[in-house]
Amino acid sequence: MKTTTTLSFVAAFAAASAFGDAVADATATAVDLAEKIPDATAGWETKLSAGFETYSGNTDKDAVNGRIETQKSDGDTVVIASVDGAWEQQEKTYVREDGSTYTDDERTVGNAKFDVNVKERFGGFFVYGAVNGKHDGFADLKYRFVESVGLGTYLLDEDALKFSVEGGYAQVQEKIGSEKEDYPALRFAERIDYKPDWAEGISFFETASILWDLDDTDHYLVSAEAGADIPLAGSFSLVLKAAVDYNSDPGEGVDKTDRKVLAQLAYTF
Repeated sequence: MKTTTTLSFVAAFAAASAFGDAVADATATAVDLAEKIPDATAGWETKLSAGFETYSGNTDKDAVNGRIETQKSDGDTVVIASVDGAWEQQEKTYVREDGSTYTDDERTVGNAKFDVNVKERFGGFFVYGAVNGKHDGFADLKYRFVESVGLGTYLLDEDALKFSVEGGYAQVQEKIGSEKEDYPALRFAERIDYKPDWAEGISFFETASILWDLDDTDHYLVSAEAGADIPLAGSFSLVLKAAVDYNSDPGEGVDKTDRKVLAQLAYTF
């Protein structure tokens, strides 16, 4: 009996020791990772924002929105990535056998998009590569993925005012309704960022781009937006923006133009 008890005690002690070693190793690993986080995130500027927006075009609705954007400049390399979306609750309409209708069951409808852009500057120019994707439940856009590369330059490159233009080749894959398309396109874009001295920290921005279908030159996509970022207390700011999306051939039953106006509370870190 004594031998059995002793062996049980030894086994329990060994298990406890092994568990303690495992906890110690896990703690050391966690501490090591935590110490590396500042190095991994150094130089990145991230903005979180949320608010409300109102649409006209394929829908006349109000929706809540959210966005996260992060960017980093490392010498001549600039990386910008963002994810944003907007959502609203809608009631679904059903048709009875006699042709009458009734509404029931709320569903979430909205849009979402992501964008990753990398620029490498040389002399007065830059080369860029970008990937973006979009889903728009309001316009019946199931998905649109765009991969693009090209060349650009800064026509103005001052602390208070930057104006860039760029152009290149893009490959577009999209599905609107039940129709799928995959086509090459030319892409042109411009952006203005303005931080006037008289505006006490307010920054203004404007950007526009066009994708021109090389398989069907009557088909093109235009996106434009303009707005302001107004500083509040600390790292908080108010973002006001107006945007327009235009599709020259959006599909049957879909409006060519979508417009939205939004307001967001943003936090930068």
